[in-house]
Amino acid sequence: MDEQRQEIIDELTKNLYDLKRWPHYQLLFEDINQVIKKITIKDRVAILERCYIYDGYSIFSSLFDNVNLEIFDFIPPKSDVEERKNAQLDKLDFLPKTQKKVIKSQFSTNIYNLKDKLNTRENYDYIFIPNVLHHHPNPFELFKICNSSLNEKGHLYVFDATLRENHQQPDDFLRFTPDGVIYALENNGFKDIKVNTSKSPVEALIYTIDQVIQYDLPKNLLKEINNLNEIIKNKYSETLKKNYNNKIRKYTSFPVAYSVIAQKN
Repeated sequence: MDEQRQEIIDELTKNLYDLKRWPHYQLLFEDINQVIKKITIKDRVAILERCYIYDGYSIFSSLFDNVNLEIFDFIPPKSDVEERKNAQLDKLDFLPKTQKKVIKSQFSTNIYNLKDKLNTRENYDYIFIPNVLHHHPNPFELFKICNSSLNEKGHLYVFDATLRENHQQPDDFLRFTPDGVIYALENNGFKDIKVNTSKSPVEALIYTIDQVIQYDLPKNLLKEINNLNEIIKNKYSETLKKNYNNKIRKYTSFPVAYSVIAQKN
């Protein structure tokens, strides 16, 4: 399965989570792959994912094989409307390998029924929350719910952004810094928390540019920004993966995203 999973990851990071535009997604797939490798056939696994934008299909389910997997389609408070559903369904047309492996979610959830739906199931050994945390208005409560739904020594995996435009309004709520997510997890029953982050400040710049050029800016300014975008991606692409120190202020970093695995205390 490792070889097949890597082929799917290669497809996803080219045709959906485009690493040329969004290098931080390399962190997501490297870390989630390592966690999946530790899962045994006896483990119970849950994914909390926004499946409704893909007609209920879980993109990340394509990475699992021979696993007791349950998928919870998390719909944020204002997103349960027709115009929000299937927003990215057409992207599946560019993911033939992924499409063969994806599974539809078994449960539709929201902030009001998530606790009941998780807690009425048999406890899990692993819970995965990729790209969802900032769409939950109370992540402290979410961590508490996940903790109560895990077996003893169960694991929680989270990937989320620290830097991103306010999107999917009004269902974009909170962003943690890496230190903030550690604090939140520790205070909701987790230990042995390991956090990896994207590191390059240049990546933060290129990610912001990618968002800014989507706006109706003055044409001359947009041209200049696009030129800078191409220069960095082509001439200085190696800087997107390198860590650089702030020369003026200590105790400073500029991660675009973090990836965290924590164990139930």
